[in-house]
Amino acid sequence: MGPTETVHFGGTSQIRASDASITFHRAFDMTRDPHAALEQLIELGVHRVLTSGQEVSVLEGAPLIADLVRRAAGRIVVMPGGGITPRNIARIVEETGADEYHFAALVSSDSPAVHRNPAPLMGGSLSRPEYERSGTSGALVGQVLAAARA
Repeated sequence: MGPTETVHFGGTSQIRASDASITFHRAFDMTRDPHAALEQLIELGVHRVLTSGQEVSVLEGAPLIADLVRRAAGRIVVMPGGGITPRNIARIVEETGADEYHFAALVSSDSPAVHRNPAPLMGGSLSRPEYERSGTSGALVGQVLAAARA
């Protein structure tokens, strides 16, 4: 097999990487039938699916995630992601039974921009996110990992 392989799915051809690990993102949370979608992803050779359990956050979606983990039975990794914090990770681990988790551990900091035009709002919101930036916090990652191990 070469670097890519063509597979046929739902009447269309799809390309999948042969040696790369493939994660299907949270578009999974928009599917009508998550159980059927999970089986289709397994058939396509996807390695993991990132999901909030079709809810706003993993905590609300934990019952569906736990069900998907059981149904997957090791054939695909069901990876909870969405709203994971040091405060809720232990509960999420307990309720979902998943082996892998996705979280951002972001903190906001002031933008280094020197000139700041006070007139336009670039993001179409009432705040000024253009003068703020987000970055991963090593300390917050450590807190989530410590809480998950506790």
